[in-house]
Amino acid sequence: MDRKFIQSKPKIQRVTDKISTYFIQIVLRIEILTFIIFGFYYHSWESAILNTISVLR
Repeated sequence: MDRKFIQSKPKIQRVTDKISTYFIQIVLRIEILTFIIFGFYYHSWESAILNTISVLR
């Protein structure tokens, strides 16, 4: 019983793991979209890289 208790995660940790998984996926998609928009639409690859990096901040 002690081993099962130690190995199991608390409910709040499982919830935050699930939320962080979705959050990371959303941020990565926003970064890719930012890179594509600034690179192809504005024809500025330097601006695309800088704006993509700024999404991380």
